[in-house]
Amino acid sequence: MSVAFSFGAWANQCTKYSDDAGRWRDPLKPSDRIKYLCDRKVPKWVAKQGVMVITNMNQADCDAAVQFAQDAESWHFDWFLWNRIGCEGGMVIEIL
Repeated sequence: MSVAFSFGAWANQCTKYSDDAGRWRDPLKPSDRIKYLCDRKVPKWVAKQGVMVITNMNQADCDAAVQFAQDAESWHFDWFLWNRIGCEGGMVIEIL
């Protein structure tokens, strides 16, 4: 008798580092802007309202951050997302 085990890849996780909402007004919602910045390796974006800054950018954290932002963002006449998000691989996203 043989037993086979399969281990899936563990995805990095992100969490809020603050209970303060970062307000965001931009043609892209926060999760889409994070993806845009990560895909282009751009660490900063100045929106109509809000400045997004990403430090210690890495692909595993970028993927996790996009998913976290999709789950956490909300619309209230402009976009809200936690103003400081941190990920396991050391990436931090701030909306100033």
